[in-house]
Amino acid sequence: MTDHTHTALLMGAFAAACDAARPERWLIPVLSDLTRPPGRTLVLSLGKGAIPMAEAFGGAWTGDWTGLAVAPKGEARVVPGFEVLEASHPVPDASSLAAGEASLAFAARAGPQDLLLVLVSGGASSLLCAPIPGVSLEQKAAVTGRLLASGAGIAEINAVRRALSRLKGGGLARAGRAGRTVTIAQSDVPDDNAADIGSGPGLPSPTCTTEALAVLARYAPDFVEAVGGPISAFAAGLSPPGGAVSASVPLGISAGAAAAAELLRDEGWEAGDLGSVSGDADLTGRAHAALLTGGRRALVSGGELSLAVPRGAKGRGGRNQHYLLSLAVELAGRNDIWALAADTDGIDGSSDAAGAWIDPALLGTLDRIEAEAALADFDAHGFFERHDRLIRTGPTGVNLGDLRILLVDPA
Repeated sequence: MTDHTHTALLMGAFAAACDAARPERWLIPVLSDLTRPPGRTLVLSLGKGAIPMAEAFGGAWTGDWTGLAVAPKGEARVVPGFEVLEASHPVPDASSLAAGEASLAFAARAGPQDLLLVLVSGGASSLLCAPIPGVSLEQKAAVTGRLLASGAGIAEINAVRRALSRLKGGGLARAGRAGRTVTIAQSDVPDDNAADIGSGPGLPSPTCTTEALAVLARYAPDFVEAVGGPISAFAAGLSPPGGAVSASVPLGISAGAAAAAELLRDEGWEAGDLGSVSGDADLTGRAHAALLTGGRRALVSGGELSLAVPRGAKGRGGRNQHYLLSLAVELAGRNDIWALAADTDGIDGSSDAAGAWIDPALLGTLDRIEAEAALADFDAHGFFERHDRLIRTGPTGVNLGDLRILLVDPA
């Protein structure tokens, strides 16, 4: 196989992972089994996959329904039957606040004969913002930004997001009097916990005030005094949703890696699936380098890594590119390695790329001093841009977390 063929295979496997999340594959079968309500269906489609999910719903659902979709800025398009709003990601802003209030008002229209259907994909936590009394949008954005840069896990971040929100942690289910609130989600979180996907706007919070405050004390202690009191006061006054509440996650975070591995096997590769991986991006990259021994084979993994970025760091990241550059440093000089690391949503951290790729041509000439300096500056993006190894897809409309593909071919 030529170098070009290996690179094309990486890109094809990444495309297969994204294709696995197309809603016509997983959402429409679930909708067909869902009992229609005696009244109306009010459907909210939220997150990075909001537009494709809304389009799939509109083509499959029958009966009296109306919809609201909230998507990242720049991704809105006309969807029949839906009002479509745009909002900010990954840190909420005024557009997120407007989208949050609109979503609460929309859910409040549901009555006892109605179904409130919440279609959720990753990214909804930032796109919809409704701070609790006593907490400003600026405070919530500052807390979110700090936690995202701290290396905190997504479950920890979402424990705080739910505690600071009138919308998350079941806020939509509490907003109206729907007879049923049903959440259907595509997962970008470890363990496919529906309460962590978009911070569970249609589900009661599985975490309590104590847990949220513990996360703040660990990662953002200077915010505890300002928001701790409002968090406790708001939680004390919460009541459960009036109707039945349920959730399903028909598309798990492992689906992307599984689809990539299947394509590789179809192409004749022995493909091992490392499963859903979490932890520090730098350490994981260096650890994965040690696995690349022996004969011709592929290793695939999903999940989402974390990266603690110090204040003042000017690099553009993100965690996939940082992982890949750490991997490359360990593999410098190797002539038998091809690898890719990218986010299936098309946006890696604060960069404009989905991720990056490496090959023997890069590894054979790798300047370790340049690479280590880029890692120290948290600017893996700049490194891969200089070496023409970025993957730029634009927003994909799906979100199954990250994908890492490693190929070893001694031949």
